Amino acid sequence: MAYTDSPQEMKKISSIKEECFELLEQYRCGRRDPYVTFLLLEEKRVVGAYFAGEFALELAGTVPMPEAEEWVDKAEHKLQPRNFNKQSRDLNVYSSFAARAAVRRAQLPLHRHMLTTQTLPPLDLVEETYMRTLEDSKQVTEVLRAKVGSAPEIGRQALVGLLGEVSVLLLGQRAAKTIGTHEWFPLQSTLFEDNANRFQGPGHGWDVSFFTHMSVEDPIDLAYKVQVKTRDGPYGGEKDEPGIARLNITPDLVVDKREQPHLLAAVIIEECYLEATYPEAAVQRVMPSLGKRTGRLLDKIEQ
Repeated sequence: MAYTDSPQEMKKISSIKEECFELLEQYRCGRRDPYVTFLLLEEKRVVGAYFAGEFALELAGTVPMPEAEEWVDKAEHKLQPRNFNKQSRDLNVYSSFAARAAVRRAQLPLHRHMLTTQTLPPLDLVEETYMRTLEDSKQVTEVLRAKVGSAPEIGRQALVGLLGEVSVLLLGQRAAKTIGTHEWFPLQSTLFEDNANRFQGPGHGWDVSFFTHMSVEDPIDLAYKVQVKTRDGPYGGEKDEPGIARLNITPDLVVDKREQPHLLAAVIIEECYLEATYPEAAVQRVMPSLGKRTGRLLDKIEQ
């Protein structure tokens, strides 16, 4: 597969992305109607399709049923592969948008269930979406490995960052499947939660939400917020707000000093995939390391 980015194309996409964020900021400030915002976002090519889908899911959490489910339907429609495949069949600047859309689409049944029932998802639904997310994110790891050594840094980092978030999400859902999903469950953060650093200032955003539901009489509670970074570092002096735990893929999830930081998240996803598809082979090869990584994740969020 050829790598097709050019400085001109990347500059164009960066400009479209900024236009999308400006529309979202106008909505947040009450200067633009939600449906008009959605329509304006979806006009902006692949980038707009991704943001329109994410925005629709965000809106689903702000309105009652049945309108909430209608917005989830809109999110599912905008995140479909047909909105990304034509532009993303090569390894290009659109790859990270297509990859993010695929992961969100795989997890969408979980969002739909929690929004429409106000309960944590049942195990059978978790098993189904976990496998679908593994399959989609495994494809992203293959794209990343193809880009190593041949793609601009910005192209690699977009996928490395996404895979870091997904690896933590999958480790959390793996633990929930074992512990039981009726009391505790992780889910991707929403558009405004993920990008809160931009809208509210440094340190406000997070990538993975951990929900609890202690009894049917109680509402679902957002108990833990996790900001995922590829490796430990100052990140421009950014300090997370109280209640947000920062997890650095390196060193927090390293179990072998030979593991390469820029590929560690891909390795974790591949380990989860092997465990799910070839459990007998996984017993010796990956289950010990997955157990250690999962334990470190749980220790981190409960600090």
